[in-house]
This record gives sequence, structure tokens and C-alpha cells, in this order.
Amino acid sequence: MTERRVALRTLGAARDPGESLTATVRVTIDGEPVRLEVTMPSGPVALDELVPVLHGLAELMATLGAERAQAAGQAISCRKGCGACCRQPVPITDSEALWLARRVRELPEPRRSELRGRFDAALSQLDAAGVLAPLRSPAELEGPEVSRLGRAYFEVGVPCPFLEDESCSIHAERPLACREFLVTSAPEHCAAPSDERVVRVPLPAHAFRALRSLDARTRASAGWTTLVLALEHAGKASPIEQQSLAWLRDVLTELGTPKQPAREGGPG
Repeated sequence: MTERRVALRTLGAARDPGESLTATVRVTIDGEPVRLEVTMPSGPVALDELVPVLHGLAELMATLGAERAQAAGQAISCRKGCGACCRQPVPITDSEALWLARRVRELPEPRRSELRGRFDAALSQLDAAGVLAPLRSPAELEGPEVSRLGRAYFEVGVPCPFLEDESCSIHAERPLACREFLVTSAPEHCAAPSDERVVRVPLPAHAFRALRSLDARTRASAGWTTLVLALEHAGKASPIEQQSLAWLRDVLTELGTPKQPAREGGPG
């Protein structure tokens, strides 16, 4: 079987090519050999700086899942302009909250203020509907409560602050949960979160679960919040640093993929 090769980079490595390293890792995913070449900043980094690496891993898992669905004669029905799933309480990890908040801070005006205004408006709507308070305490929610809260959130009809013309305005930097949500059922079924006709594409592994688990373990927290609370939550989640290769090993361990040890390459 031909080895699949995937190159992943962090933005930090892209900005500082003289201070980066390339780690090569061979993993086996559902029997398929994959060679990951990950370019990262050398030395200690905050976990949220490696979010782009998780983006790449999520894309890989989604690609593998989509290929298997298509091989079974199923077509992926997700398309640009279908924003039904963008009105759900999208879960994001602590690290993703820090990542997204930094992306918003770096935007020029008036775009930055425009987005902040959308976040504020969404929180006001959810607060008026009595949905905001439980969203702020995810650690206190259990399975059935999460489902009920998701339906209540959906009924308020609050769009993601990044949704524009029913399309994602940050598609390249969208959250892990969004990357991992693929369906083969008719798009209209996604308009009702409890519709049992929604058929999701099974994935070999989930990057969101891996990062959520790692965030929860290293921060002693629930490890996640919802996207609409990203800016607020980021102010409470402090960056945690360690060597970039150590983070990569932790991520792959949480992902649950058998692997060969990473090895350093030259500067990227």
C-alpha cells in the first residue's frame, strides 16, 4: 500500500523559518500508512500555537472518512452556502478559544469591531433566551443535558459570528468540530438538530476529542467551551508551554494512532 504523505505547518514556523524544526512521524490509520511532516517552532511553545497542526490532522481524518464514504457509493452533501450547522453550539477546545481570540485581535479595524459586535449580539440573544448561563458551565453538564441545551440553542437561531451569506468567513481557520462534521444525508435534514435522518460520516479518529482531552488534562478544566464564548473564554484560559515535540507526541497519543517516534529535521 502506498504511503500517504501529509505536510503540516504552524503559523509560528511560517513566520520564523530560522527557528523552526520539522518532525517526521509515521502513523497507521485504519490500516493505511501515513507519513506526517510537521514544521513547528523549535523550543517551548504554547499549546494553542499548534492548533494549525490539529487543523491538518482533522482535515486528514475527514478526507479518509469521505473517501471511504464515496467508495461505498455515498456522496458528501455538505456544500458552501449551507449554513444550517452554523447555528448549533459549536464546541471548541480551550486552545482553540485562545487561537480564535488572537485571530480576532489581529484583524484590522473596522473588521475587528464588527466581529466583536456580532459576538456581543449573539451572547445577548442567548442570555435573553436563558441559554447563556448553562453554556458557561460545560463541566456541570451531562449527556442528556448537553443534548437539551443544544436543541435550545438551535431554537434561538443565533448564527455563528463568522457566518456571512450562509458561508464560513474563516473557512481556512474554522474549528476542529466544523472540519469533522460531514454528512451524506440530505442538507435540509441538518435544519433540525434532533432529526434522526442526519447521517454523519464516520471518521477514523477525532482531532477535537484529542485536543479537548489534552486541554482538560493540562489545564484541569472541562477542556472545552462553545465558539460563541471564544472571546470571553480566552480571557480565562492562560497559555501553557512546553517543547513543541513534546506537544506533538501528546497530541498523537491522545489521537490514539500507533506511531513511530518523531525525529527532528533541519530548520524549516
